[in-house]
Amino acid sequence: MLAVGLLFAPGAAQATGTGTVRAWGCGVSNFGQCSAPAGLSGVTAIAASFAHTLALGGDGTVVAWGCGAGADSGQCSVPASLSGVTAIAAGSTQSLALKGDGTVVAWGCGPGTDHGQCSVPAGLSGVTAIATSFSHSLALKGDGTVVAWGCGAASTDFGQCSVPGGLSGVKAIAAGDFQSLALRGNGSVVAWGCGAPAPNDGQCRVPGGLSGVTAIAAGGVHSLALVVPPPPCTVPKVVGKQLASAKVTIAKRHCRTGTVGRTYSRQHKKGIVISQSRRPGRVLPARSKIDLVVSRGRRS
Repeated sequence: MLAVGLLFAPGAAQATGTGTVRAWGCGVSNFGQCSAPAGLSGVTAIAASFAHTLALGGDGTVVAWGCGAGADSGQCSVPASLSGVTAIAAGSTQSLALKGDGTVVAWGCGPGTDHGQCSVPAGLSGVTAIATSFSHSLALKGDGTVVAWGCGAASTDFGQCSVPGGLSGVKAIAAGDFQSLALRGNGSVVAWGCGAPAPNDGQCRVPGGLSGVTAIAAGGVHSLALVVPPPPCTVPKVVGKQLASAKVTIAKRHCRTGTVGRTYSRQHKKGIVISQSRRPGRVLPARSKIDLVVSRGRRS
């Protein structure tokens, strides 16, 4: 049976410009997760889940609070020696920390809540981002691959730990209760999980044609993608430039090089652009093509 904590996360936290934390909510589900420790300052990142809150200090240490009666699975018991942390993540009954050396530390997962999501794979290194949810955890490595762990019992394995074969080029990850998301460098999104007995509400069905995504998030039964329209193509003047330089200039203006023709020229050296198909200064849809004609030099 799924815990109530999967369905809502009472309370919210906000880091202020001065590095302090403000929390609110916790009306009928108050486990102390809204009671930020007095004097807490220098905070650079925060994370929250069902019954606890985490704060990352500028000195690389982590502070946790909440975990009141009936909701303490050890997720607030920060390891005494933990330091050098650069990122944090909070799950239903677990906490994760990413250290500056690319390793991951996890704690919590007390009796009855351990689905393997705190059992960081041996030898895991080179991690650049982390995410965690109800029964699984994710790590993004510097080579653009994703590692998942947890999903230990049949009742908590919805396929969200089964990273698709060949998945690469990932730049961000997100973990929902029943799904995992990966944002690739080309702006596309990959989702997996949502298997029985999970409530499959379409959160793993990435909309067709979705592209240009810059950020992702995963909830209990829904997924989000932030799409920022690409800037328009502002046609540059590349006549007179070497072809290689012209291509770089075209790309910087959010256009793309189209057909490259070549012809002999008495006035221009070999490799120089002598004409372009689009008038400089025109504003066109992003990635519009600019065809070029390049000099072959004098005919011998």
